[in-house]
Amino acid sequence: MRVAALIIGLLVAALGLVGMTVPEALLHLVSMIHLPPALYLAALLRVAFGVIFILAAPSSRLPAVLRILGVIMILAGMLTPFFGVQIAELVLKSGSTDLGTVRAFAAVASVLGGFIVYATGYKRRAA
Repeated sequence: MRVAALIIGLLVAALGLVGMTVPEALLHLVSMIHLPPALYLAALLRVAFGVIFILAAPSSRLPAVLRILGVIMILAGMLTPFFGVQIAELVLKSGSTDLGTVRAFAAVASVLGGFIVYATGYKRRAA
């Protein structure tokens, strides 16, 4: 599971980098998944990613943090069907007028992805 969490971290970081360099591409992705049934797939992926983080936590460098991220992801996935459309429409509306906001959120995603990559590393052994 640690490798799966590492891959998720790399994907999040890469998505953030794409969003910072080409924010229109990130907005296009949001527009493609902001309505059902793609929204339900996004919710399912969030829950699955959260479970992966929780299962990967014991063998990771920062197990408590990875567990907390996993719980947050599961809760976000469970709330996505109820609030996902409104949030996506807000992102699309603000992104269409201000690409700086999209770049800022993408930068946060990039940092979060990098942190996940670091957190999923092996525990340091005492010398």
